[in-house]
Amino acid sequence: MKLKRFLTGVLSAVMALSVCALPAAAAGGDASTTTTKYTTSTINKSKKGSITIYKRSMTTTLPTEPAGKGETTPNPGGDPLENVGFTVYKVLDAGKLVEYYNGLSTETVKEITVASCFKDGTAATAYTKENLKPEIAKAAVKDSNTKTELFTNDQGVVKFDNLEVGLYLVMETTLPQAVTQKADPFLVSIPMTRIGAGKDETTNPNNEVWMYDVTVYPKNSIAQGNVILEKKGVTGSDTANAVNLDGVKFTLYRKSDTDGTYTAVDDCTDKVTANGQIQFSNLRKGSYYIMETGYADNVDAGYILDTKAKYAFAIDKEGKVAANTDLTGDDVVKETEGVFAISAEDSKLTVYNYKPDVEKTVTKRDGSSTVTNPDGTTVGNHEADYSVGDKVTYTLTIDVPANIAKLGTFTVTDTTVAAQLLHDDADSVIVSAKSKDKKVEDITSAYGKPDIKTEGKNSVLTIAFTPANLESVAGGQITITYTATVQKDAIVAGGGNVNSAKLQYSRTTDTSKAEEGANKPYEIEDQSVVYTFSTSILKKGEGGTYGDKAMKGVIFELYKKVEDSEWKDNTVTIAGKSYDKNRDVVLAEDIVALGLSEDEMETWIKITYDGKDEGTTDKDGKLTYTGLPKGTYRFVETKTLDGYNLLSEPVDAKLNQQYSTVWTTSTTYVGGKLEKNKYSSTTYTGDEASTTDNPITIINRSGFQLPVTGGFGTLLFSGIGVLLVLAGVAVLFSMKKKNDRT
Repeated sequence: MKLKRFLTGVLSAVMALSVCALPAAAAGGDASTTTTKYTTSTINKSKKGSITIYKRSMTTTLPTEPAGKGETTPNPGGDPLENVGFTVYKVLDAGKLVEYYNGLSTETVKEITVASCFKDGTAATAYTKENLKPEIAKAAVKDSNTKTELFTNDQGVVKFDNLEVGLYLVMETTLPQAVTQKADPFLVSIPMTRIGAGKDETTNPNNEVWMYDVTVYPKNSIAQGNVILEKKGVTGSDTANAVNLDGVKFTLYRKSDTDGTYTAVDDCTDKVTANGQIQFSNLRKGSYYIMETGYADNVDAGYILDTKAKYAFAIDKEGKVAANTDLTGDDVVKETEGVFAISAEDSKLTVYNYKPDVEKTVTKRDGSSTVTNPDGTTVGNHEADYSVGDKVTYTLTIDVPANIAKLGTFTVTDTTVAAQLLHDDADSVIVSAKSKDKKVEDITSAYGKPDIKTEGKNSVLTIAFTPANLESVAGGQITITYTATVQKDAIVAGGGNVNSAKLQYSRTTDTSKAEEGANKPYEIEDQSVVYTFSTSILKKGEGGTYGDKAMKGVIFELYKKVEDSEWKDNTVTIAGKSYDKNRDVVLAEDIVALGLSEDEMETWIKITYDGKDEGTTDKDGKLTYTGLPKGTYRFVETKTLDGYNLLSEPVDAKLNQQYSTVWTTSTTYVGGKLEKNKYSSTTYTGDEASTTDNPITIINRSGFQLPVTGGFGTLLFSGIGVLLVLAGVAVLFSMKKKNDRT
């Protein structure tokens, strides 16, 4: 190709790709102060000129009209584009340029590209600095600091000044990430002929004016996208039931076009989710990440903040959300199931936060630990009744958060009132675990021996886990079972014996921060209640010596009907004593004989209380059995006082109460604490419970005294009879003598 033909074609193309723009400050100076210098048609080869580049970005197709004129103009279109690198190469010196303009040059054009193909084998359809001929590449213009590549400032302006007369090739050598269609390289002549009429056409004819300071407006096509950040809260690993999280703050970071570092985007710092979302608008093509920085004031939902995670994404050339492939590091989170999701279809990023959960249940006497609601749903059981001396089985079920290994604290504490319920030894504690896919896992390395001790009036069980050793059960479950024994001072009936379990866990994954003050661990608390009951009788007399008085020394036996569900391996425990179904039950014929029931197929046992098989009324006539589970009980009187009759049938002990516990439930964290099920009150139905203060009054009536056979009573009546017979005989003799005299 001939130089003249090449220069003519390239200059025409460049002028067609350049449009006018407002002046702006140039790199190293204020471009708006540049004054265009007009001269006569004679080129002054000793004069110096400049090239000022106003770089603009377009979100649409690059325009080809109007052609650039080399002067500053008021309406360039697009926005300033920062950090675009330009390099200027001197193609022809002053002599060759003048020859070209005078039509004297016959030199064959020097090829600017190396060959017809780039090094990677693709067709040479554009110029790049890597494909320049060595003699052209070496002709790069240097500034006062010997730099060959200069970058546009924040106004999108860069200036190459102190340029000698000649022909220059201008190339974009570093492109910002946002660019999807770059401006082609172009040639600029210093000077160049002014195009268009001047202020004084008479003295400044168009083609007799040379401009030594040239202004150009190359444009790039860039991609922009809108991104919706969606924040979800997950309990355990249940992403299917994730909830939108409000009040979570995020900051957006963008990769720099110059040094590759990431800096916060203006107006995108500490943006807060509303309805679980944040929208980031007009993001240019490039690499980004987002970081969560905390909760807004008074919006604390207990979900663990991952304040160290960098959720990486990119905006592609179509303005769509895509994966960020260049950001690396331990804290970088790429698209990961259940942690971070990227959806190009709806331009959405989804970030998940996790929290654990704990449920405290108590096993009922029938062995079940769940209850069925009226709507058919099954939930954990939180109340049961036992007797003094019984071992109560509790279960803590913990949903482990998916990011458990990143936490610093994960501790379980169970607290009872020692006088009511006392934890059994550490050997009664059993810890088991399953992974997210229900596989049994060994987590013994994650905790030490359970710590059980008395703190003030409380009995406290503590298990402190090492979160880093729980990776195998991330998103799974930990189950803790243990027993506590009902004490003799347990509350009878009333509000029962309430105890609490508490799970403490870290607020953030940043373990470098002290977990105190505003960063102290979250707490989830759940409660259960165990009831125990008592029955009491007051023995009084009617008639005789104890008329309307308390009767001391009357002996009773207490029997309990044992339901089939209460037997476990043919044994049942009442008031701390174990009974064997094959040895300790009342015989069938005795059930009817004692009046316990007319159904001899029922199962009854005689209760041993305080080590005795029977109880005796005290000086106040009272007998009390306390610390019993509810059920069907009957008192049988076996011995009464002289002069009084035994009861003809058993007495119902009135332990058939049905209790209903009222709980205050919550799902809201207050001050970093969540009280899931908090005891409120208890209501009872059935017979009014009999207690020491409210005993069942039982009356014994005096009996009839019959004479003893052969005793003094018989002699007395016999003597009276003899006297009556003798008196009768005397009367008969007296009457006979009287008749004889007559």
